[in-house]
Amino acid sequence: MDIGGGSGVYAIEAIKENPRMSATVIDLEPACNVANEYIKKFHLQDKIRTEALDFFKQDLPRDCDVALLSHIIHFLDEEKDKILLRKIYHNLPKQNGVVLISEWLLNDEKTGPIPSAMLSLTMIVDQPVGRNYSFAEVSKMLTDVGFTNIERRPLAGPAEVVIGYKK
Repeated sequence: MDIGGGSGVYAIEAIKENPRMSATVIDLEPACNVANEYIKKFHLQDKIRTEALDFFKQDLPRDCDVALLSHIIHFLDEEKDKILLRKIYHNLPKQNGVVLISEWLLNDEKTGPIPSAMLSLTMIVDQPVGRNYSFAEVSKMLTDVGFTNIERRPLAGPAEVVIGYKK
């Protein structure tokens, strides 16, 4: 499940590369409408579905093995992030569920790298809550709600992925 999946681009690309998989894009109804158009454009309606919901007010699907949060947690304060992560943890399967968090992570001193620090500054100035987090902060949030074996992997550009496992 791609939580806050917007246009569905991550689900589309994942399914194109792994046609045996299926995906669910979760977002508010206007975003799901856009995602449905792209899903149809790539003829993936049999592999990707959308589910219009507010992930704070409604239940997440229970039929997904992996949850993706791409550039979502920096929009929220730590308390809301933990609420969402706890909800994800409880909705993943009892064995071998995985959460993937893609973000521009800060270093432990919260002084860089420059793109991550600038995005965090933008969040502080432009939003009532939210900021970029360090790997240590994201790891703590994940372990606080039950995830284990936290990993960090680089992605192209300033983004990185943090992976947590439900065992």
